[in-house]
Amino acid sequence: MSKRTAAVLTVVLAATVLASAARAGDICFTDNQEFTLVAKSFKLPSRNKCASWQGEVYSFSLHSMEPWIITGAACTNSGGDTLHVGFSYYAFGAGYQFGHMTIPLPAKSGGNAYYSSADNPDGESEFDGSVAIVPCEPLIIPLK
Repeated sequence: MSKRTAAVLTVVLAATVLASAARAGDICFTDNQEFTLVAKSFKLPSRNKCASWQGEVYSFSLHSMEPWIITGAACTNSGGDTLHVGFSYYAFGAGYQFGHMTIPLPAKSGGNAYYSSADNPDGESEFDGSVAIVPCEPLIIPLK
C-alpha cells in the first residue's frame, strides 16, 4: 500500500470514528493545535450556575484515534459573559493531565487554556494558549 493510500485511509477512518464519537448535544473545546475535548451530552450552564461533564479527548498532534476519558466541571459567571472550565484525564503514555479554560460568552472563542502533565514519562509538559468552543462535527484531522 502506498503512503498516499495509507494517509487517505487514515483520514477516512479517523473521520468516521470522530463523527460517530461526537453526537448532537455534545460540546467540543479545541485549542486548534493539539487537542479536542468532547463534553458528552453537555449544555452550557446558565448564568451563575455550574455543571459537571464527562467525555473524550482526541490528540491530533499525537495521532491518537483512541479517545481518552475526561471529566470536568464548567461554571458560567454571574454576569453570564464568561465560562470557566476545569478538567482532568489520564493519557496513556503521556501521564495525568489537568487544566482549566476561560472562554468569553456569547463569542465562544478567544478564550485561554492552560493544561499540564503531572507525571509524563518524558518530563512535565504544559500548554498555555487559546481555546474555543466549536461544533463537534465534522472534526478535521491534519496530516503531518
